[in-house]
Amino acid sequence: MFKRIKFKSLIAGTTAAMMLCTSTAFAASTQKTATAVYNNIKIVVDGTTVTPKDVNGNIVDPFIIDGTTYLPVRALANALGQGVEWDQETSTVKIGGAPDATANNILSSGQAESKGYSSVEVVTVYNDIKIVVNDNEVTPTDANGNIVEPFIIDGTTYLPVRALANALGEAVDWDQATSTVYIGEKPFKVDSSILKQFSDITLATVGDTVIKGAYYNVYIAQNANQSSLQYYCDNYSADKNLQTLTINSIPAAKYLTEAVTDSIIPAFAIYESAAKNGFQNREDIKENVDSLWNSYRKQFNSDEEYSAYLSECGISSADYENFYRIISVASMFSDDLYSRYMKVPYTLDELSDIYKENYVTAKHILVEDEATAKDIISKLKGGASFDELASEYNIDPGYTSAGYTFTYGEMVPEFENAAFSLKENTFTQTPVKSTYGYHVILRVPIEKSWIEANQPAIQSSLAEKETNAVINDIISKTKVVFTEEYNTYASTIK
Repeated sequence: MFKRIKFKSLIAGTTAAMMLCTSTAFAASTQKTATAVYNNIKIVVDGTTVTPKDVNGNIVDPFIIDGTTYLPVRALANALGQGVEWDQETSTVKIGGAPDATANNILSSGQAESKGYSSVEVVTVYNDIKIVVNDNEVTPTDANGNIVEPFIIDGTTYLPVRALANALGEAVDWDQATSTVYIGEKPFKVDSSILKQFSDITLATVGDTVIKGAYYNVYIAQNANQSSLQYYCDNYSADKNLQTLTINSIPAAKYLTEAVTDSIIPAFAIYESAAKNGFQNREDIKENVDSLWNSYRKQFNSDEEYSAYLSECGISSADYENFYRIISVASMFSDDLYSRYMKVPYTLDELSDIYKENYVTAKHILVEDEATAKDIISKLKGGASFDELASEYNIDPGYTSAGYTFTYGEMVPEFENAAFSLKENTFTQTPVKSTYGYHVILRVPIEKSWIEANQPAIQSSLAEKETNAVINDIISKTKVVFTEEYNTYASTIK
């Protein structure tokens, strides 16, 4: 089945952040003068670069004091998806729950610009501030396990980045070379030497369209990350080390061949079909593709940054734009098919027939032992009422006399298989065992009133099914020819 390719943002949008402002009226407190070192430190949370700002939109730079990186508590907590409350009476910062409602009003992309200085003297105020994360008080520590107290500078409470991230179960990694703090999943950066070896290779032709190695570079540069490639390393690499991937390593080869066959070729096949029908020349499609491309292109902060990205991945600007436009047209063609099938008028009877192919309504009586289930089946054969027996014996706390209406994959396999195998108004002749106990199942007709009430969902499922059928037919009929170079490379996978 064709899976629409969804491009990840070229530069992910940042998580909104605010500073925690505390009152300047404190009880007896301790003040210290410290040197805050600024080095254009970047904060990356699960692959997203976070640029903290205050309520006035001013950038709040992270800084280092005695080897520990600090950020305003609210900025850091919001970046990690947590809300913040300040208890003035007890000097307690409470972290947990949803981020502040105003957090979305403060957005930024890319990294913060340097303030133009490397260090500055600051006055840190200590007031025995307590940090509570999800109702549990935490003791902030540095990377060596030493206790690090929260402090206040100019009315803002600061906390070590590692302390809060670790308290929320997030891993923290420091990249000295780039002055970057990685929180959560550290993005896997594909070695550019791997990608550049593909730049001038032709992988295949799909109809009349050539798949260049550069297109694969675009795909892997945007979609390859630590979790996606770790699978291939775990299963196909002796040392399971992502950093040792080379162009001829089995993990890289597996990733390449699966990306080509499962994503890139299907998308190009759809584009070929769309192009033959002049779909991409429709004014609305041209406008949408142009708009999307311009939007993604503008996510690079400068032409220099864009050029550096292309150079690193071994991609020309023309190849990058062409690949993006091809994928966009393919996705829009699929969406257009779906929209057309959604507009097809179906009668209630037609929807009922379609729905019966994929759904079932079943009542059941769940009991703990097989003997009781067999006794119930015997009583049903003698003409007893199913509903009356269910009322007497059923131990399923969520059961109602209407039963359950479900499709494949929504029930435990034993229950699902037995229900779908029954004809309407018949019950299982032997007990059906599952992890819940023993079931006696009765399949009943699906009420048309239920189908009528769920008509939009049924229509959507049908449109999706019809769309996939057309897409799969297009893919199967499109001529795909792999180059000798690609076949030789693919044959190295054992």
